[in-house]
Amino acid sequence: MGADGVLISGCHVGDCHYVEGNIAAKKRFDFFKKILDEMGLGDRITFEHVSASEGIKWAEVITNFTNKIEKLGPTPVKDVGDLTDMDVDETVSKKHKIHEVLVSIARRVDYEPKKVMVFEPEEVMEGYGFPKRDPDKCIGCYACYSVCPEDVISIEDVENKRKYGTLHTECLVCKECEKACPQEAIEIVPGFELLSYMKQEPLWDLEVELQKCSVCGNHFSPITFGEELKKRLAEKKAVKTIDGLSLPFDPYTTCPTCKRTKLAQAIAEVAQPALATGRKS
Repeated sequence: MGADGVLISGCHVGDCHYVEGNIAAKKRFDFFKKILDEMGLGDRITFEHVSASEGIKWAEVITNFTNKIEKLGPTPVKDVGDLTDMDVDETVSKKHKIHEVLVSIARRVDYEPKKVMVFEPEEVMEGYGFPKRDPDKCIGCYACYSVCPEDVISIEDVENKRKYGTLHTECLVCKECEKACPQEAIEIVPGFELLSYMKQEPLWDLEVELQKCSVCGNHFSPITFGEELKKRLAEKKAVKTIDGLSLPFDPYTTCPTCKRTKLAQAIAEVAQPALATGRKS
């Protein structure tokens, strides 16, 4: 809102009327300071533990902070008046409001995130997290994608690869994807990634190879998905049953479109002679 610097103060650890309120406040401060450090504003904010009985210390803190800010000069954040000037929608959630404020500040100091910046779990403010995938367990199915209520998970097929991405801004840490995964290959972990958060673009973090259709040559389902399907059928002793159907295509290496086409052709070959005989009679 136009301040040249911001000082936040809390009680000493273990001596707070709100028990751990000061600890939570300090963690949130450290989280935002790391973001503001990236924008070149980190020197303009500070956090101090001072008790109500430490008048002399409080005077020193105020004097030192004021002198520091005077040396830094006026805020480089341009054209900041009030929160409405910072494009904050009052109807959105706290998390989205924080996003809008940070984007507004970044725009006013000409900061453009260009590199991936991942925070460690212990550095992250409560409520922030994202799905972390185990590449050794993920079979590339759509389970996590289909249940996510906020479209956090993005899937994109490019040539012979299926890419999985995470839109960090939107994750509610609801763990629905974690519950839905049949391979226990995904879990929601505390975390934060600045580039994805600021740009509102997915961070692509996993690729799986796609099966090439033995008929048309197009890539479709992940190879690992087909392998897992065959494994589960074998466990249920159903592979021989499927092989015994004498299907006109390989069920594991044929895309859905070609399966339908081949099956329709096979039905037509059987049905047409029968229909022709019926018409003659």
